Parts: sequence; structure tokens; C-alpha cells
Amino acid sequence: MLSREPSKLYRKLLDLWSAVLPLLVAIDNAVDGDWHIAALWMVLTFVSLALLAFARPDRVRAWLAPGLVMLTRFTKRRHDDLKTITLWHNQHPERTTGWQSHHPMKAVFVFTLPVYLSRGDKDTHYDLDHLRARFTFTGDPGDDELLRLYQVHGLRPLEDGDVIEINDPRKKTPFTRWQIRPNGYTPAIGPWTRDHSN
Repeated sequence: MLSREPSKLYRKLLDLWSAVLPLLVAIDNAVDGDWHIAALWMVLTFVSLALLAFARPDRVRAWLAPGLVMLTRFTKRRHDDLKTITLWHNQHPERTTGWQSHHPMKAVFVFTLPVYLSRGDKDTHYDLDHLRARFTFTGDPGDDELLRLYQVHGLRPLEDGDVIEINDPRKKTPFTRWQIRPNGYTPAIGPWTRDHSN
């Protein structure tokens, strides 16, 4: 007669999945920038591991070391990835009416930011809002070294008609340049006229 008791391999896979599933969900939410949800799923991960450790301590020891190695490698890779930000000043006298393809554009400031600070599919407008507020500020930069450097070079604050370019290695998007508008941002699509003057 065939036994209805689950096989040992099946039980091992079931135990593993009960701990891995919440961890994967936590990592996915962390990458997207949903830190509160990620923290909740991490708590569930620890609860699952604690229950598993109480019932199957030998299996937890066998899985914990490889799991930590994988998580460390994943975290290091995320922290090593950088997105490049370029701030373009529109040099046309009527720039505040909106960017046009014939307007001379000058790349005035280029820097990088770690991608792990962004918010996945939601980060484009989050980044744009952050950068717009950051580089239209004309007061004391405080601890913001990038803004201090921007001001030291005598660069004017960002205005309507200027363009923010975000190149994120994780994303495949047709739009990397966004013009600043009074009520938000629109993609700067079309021929690009560079101003190479000093």
C-alpha cells in the first residue's frame, strides 16, 4: 500500500518555500521603494524562520549561510549600480514657454546617484520632483554637497524649459530626458540642439 505521508523531499521544499516566499516579496518591495511593506514582509520572514528553527533547527542551519551569502551579493550589486543625472539649461531667450527642439541646450551639471534610493517603476517622477526641488533652491545648501558645488559654479536655479536627464541602468525606457513644465514634466522628444559654449 502506498503511504499518504508526504515525502521527505516534499517536506523540505515546503519548509524552504515558507521562509523564502516572504523574503522574495520583501526584496521586491524594497527594490520598488515600498519600505514599509518590505519591512512587514521581513518581519514575516523572521517569524517563518523562527517557527522553522523551533521545529527543524538542523534545516535552518543548513539554509541560513547560503541564504545570507545570496542576500549580501544581491545588496552589494544594488548598491554598486548608479544612475547618471544630467541637468540641461535651456539657453533660448523664450525658454520658460517650454523646450523646443531648436533651443540650444547646455549640459551644466552631471552626477550620479545610487539606484537603490529610487522607487522602481514609480521613481521617475519621484526623482524629477526631488531634483527639481533640490536645484531650484537658492538658499544655504547646508549638508548638501552637490547643491553647494552647483552654487559654487555660479549655475542658475532650474527653470521651466530646462531639462532633467535620468539614465538608470535598470530601466529600458524610451524617455530619459524630461522638460520642466509649470505643472509637471513632459518628455523632451525630438532633435537635440547642443550649446557647446563655455
